[in-house]
Formats: sequence, C-alpha cells, structure tokens
Amino acid sequence: VVAHADGIAEKQRLFHGFRLLFSRPIGGNLFFSVQRGGGGVKRQASALFFARGERGAFRFCTVRAILRASHVLNFASGERRIAMPFSFAQATPESVGIPSDAILRYADALEDLALSLHSLTVIRRGAVVFDGQYSPMTSGQPHRLYSCSKSFVSLAVGILCGEGRLRLSDRVADFFPEYDKAKMHPFLRETTVEDLLRMTDCHDETTYNMDKAEPDMDWVRTYFETPPTHRAGTVFQYNTACTVMLSVIVERITGASFLETLRPRVFEPMGMTKDIQCVRTPCGHAWGGSGVLASAQDLAKMAYLCMRGGEIDGRQLLPREYVRRATSRQVDNAL
Repeated sequence: VVAHADGIAEKQRLFHGFRLLFSRPIGGNLFFSVQRGGGGVKRQASALFFARGERGAFRFCTVRAILRASHVLNFASGERRIAMPFSFAQATPESVGIPSDAILRYADALEDLALSLHSLTVIRRGAVVFDGQYSPMTSGQPHRLYSCSKSFVSLAVGILCGEGRLRLSDRVADFFPEYDKAKMHPFLRETTVEDLLRMTDCHDETTYNMDKAEPDMDWVRTYFETPPTHRAGTVFQYNTACTVMLSVIVERITGASFLETLRPRVFEPMGMTKDIQCVRTPCGHAWGGSGVLASAQDLAKMAYLCMRGGEIDGRQLLPREYVRRATSRQVDNAL
C-alpha cells in the first residue's frame, strides 16, 4: 500500500487508517528515515502492524508510505532529522549460518558447568537469532555488568575527546586542583588520561582497599595518597581505580555522571533501556569500574556499535578515530 501525505501530523491519520484494515489489531509502529530526493526532501515511513487472525495467530503486514515534507524538514536551516532508535533485526539461526542445534548444544554445555547464568543472547550479522533467560530473569531485565562497565566509561571519555572537551594527553592531576602538584610525586603528576584508559598508571595495585578493618571511603584521596611504584605508561596493571578516576573526571567536566554523557548521544539513538543506572562509590561518584546496570541487549548494542566504528544507520555516534584506537592493541599485558 502506498499513500501520500503532506506533513508529519498526517502519520496519526495514516496509522489509524491502516489499523482499520485488520481484524482486532493489537499494536503497531511507524518508523521514519530521511533521504534527499530530486523532487525535494522525502520522508520514507515503514509501518509494521501486528494483527490477530481468526485462529488467534499473529500475522504481520509491512506498509510503506512516502510523505513529501520539504516544508517540515528544512536541511538548509539545520533542523534535526527524524531518526528512529536502532533495533536488532530478528532472524533464524540458519539464515545467518548458525545451526540451531549448535546453540542448543552450547546452552546445554553451559548448564553442565553449573554456571549461574542470567541470560543468553546470540546475535550475528546484526540480527538476534537466540534470546533466552533463566528463571526468574526476564527479557530486558537489567543486570549488573561489573567490569564491562569500564567500556561505558571509556566511550564517554571518547565522546568528550571528540567534542574537544578532553584530551588523552591531559594530566590527571590537573582535574584535581585540591591536591598540590608541587608536593606530588613526579610519577603521579605525569599520569595522563590515556594512562588511566590503558591501565598503565603509576600504581601496581588498586588504590582503594575495602578489605581493611577501617578502609578509607574517599577513593579519589586514596588514589592520590597511595605512593606510586613506577612511571606511568610503562607497565600494565589491572586497576579498577583507574576507571573510578576517569568517572570522576567526566563528572568534573560535565557536572553529571558518565551515563548522562552517553544517554542522549548513544543510549537513546541505539534504542537502549531508558533507565540504565550505575551503582555509586562510597564517596558518592558513579562506580564506572563495576556498577552499570543494563540488559544483555544493551551490552550487545554497545559492542555492535563499536564493531561498526561508532556508526549506525548512517549516524556517527562515537568518534571513529577514538573507537579505532580504543579497540587496537595497547600494551603488553602478559606480565
């Protein structure tokens, strides 16, 4: 079915009219993309409607409509294009080259290991081919991502670098003027944002220690007061305190959690869960090293975006060069 309409306000009448074509319709959506055309700007809309058939089974109908709307979307004036959130396609395993039996054998093998699994999602070529949860978990339910949270912080840092608000070469100490650089050890004074991202800072262990009888809950203070052991940039040491410091730096630049940097720039256009949250550190900062709560598909969408160099559906959501560098070999971590 092809229809013509004059403006975006027509979509409601268009939607209602198509619903009348089906018996007992139960839902539907209208998706827009924008393209230039020789006859002016055209907005192409695809509508997917779900209708209940006579026997109770669901059937699908895809309706396309071309809406001429050059007076609504003015490219010359720089008005924002209409862009719907990204979503993974749905496909059968065989259609993307995966035997269904292989997925079942994999799930059985995981269960044989007696792992406490929450969910299993398999995505290939941009399509979800398997998405299952272990009771009592449900689809879309947020899970604590633990150290996968660190990648979220890294992407927030990349966005700020792309916007010119932060540089990888910036010294960490410059964001914390309350600590006197004149009295600071040179190794600590020279540590950069890039050193934190690569976990090649000047400490040989995580600088906050919650196993002490009376641990210091100010994790920024423990970072600056723990004596350094070597020059930054020379040795890899897995250190979650590095990501904690990056989280605080993002907060000091933007005035908000790193999640608020990502939410409008990445989470919303990627169609991710609206209420992605982060556990707070004892000193009140977003615990970017371990505390993000999001769904399995949220994590998959972040990975998929990075696999594509930060671009999705023609939109560059992340700085391409930053993603390239972040996903490249950084330092020998064999020691």
